[in-house]
Amino acid sequence: MKEKISECLKFLESKNYSPVTIRNVSYVLSDFVQKAESFTPEGLEKYLNEKAKSLSKNTIITQFNILRAFLERMEGFKKSDFEGIKWRKSKRLPVFLTEKEAMALLRKSKMNPVHYAMISFLLNTGVRVSELINIRIEDIDKREDGSAIVRIKGKGDKERFVPISKKMYALLEKTVIRNRQTGYLFTRQKGDKTSRISRQWVYNIVSYYGRVANIKKKVTPHVLRHTFATMLLEKNIMSIPQIQKVLGHSNIQTTMIYATVTLSSISKAIERLSDLTFDGTLVGKET
Repeated sequence: MKEKISECLKFLESKNYSPVTIRNVSYVLSDFVQKAESFTPEGLEKYLNEKAKSLSKNTIITQFNILRAFLERMEGFKKSDFEGIKWRKSKRLPVFLTEKEAMALLRKSKMNPVHYAMISFLLNTGVRVSELINIRIEDIDKREDGSAIVRIKGKGDKERFVPISKKMYALLEKTVIRNRQTGYLFTRQKGDKTSRISRQWVYNIVSYYGRVANIKKKVTPHVLRHTFATMLLEKNIMSIPQIQKVLGHSNIQTTMIYATVTLSSISKAIERLSDLTFDGTLVGKET
């Protein structure tokens, strides 16, 4: 089984999964191999039921998905073999910033030009943090009109192209590209050395400015991704299929979640109904 775990991890590496993801998968697989009674759907269910005594439901669901995929790939089981294990992920609406909160975040981040450029980039592209840290200068193609196209390497080694505006490219050119021809788009200084940014560094920077801007929500890079999608839909700038393409969602149902949180048009309809009720058109009449 150790050889099979090693094979599985090498497969994830070949698909460009992040080191953090690979490390987490390695831990889950190793623990399962050591503690499971059998490497079968029944053994998996017993193992998860025991783990559920000390772990949250969402953590168990994550482990179930990892271990099911492992047993399917390495032991030859089919997806239907696991139908009796009823772990279901609870659905939560995405957390996003209001326009006022997003503007406050940007204003505070102007204290540091590089941080401002990075947060602006997240809000203007909706890229994942794992994608952001891997963008290189040569992944950006400038257009004649001053805008640009960025090649994004997404989940499972899937590539997509994301447009950026003239203003966004001008900001990148001024703050992080400058005279550099190669290397990662966003870097950080450690003394005299320049190094690649990490996922944790991005999380720390974004959450720091969220606190400085006095935003009550927990602000993370993924919240900025949700904000990007929600604003596009709420302002009628893009359709659901267009947002799906930009975000790199393989299933449009994933993108459809944003349709449930864009309430501006619904709020206007409620206001119109309220006008009808309170001016006596719909109330005050006996039937």
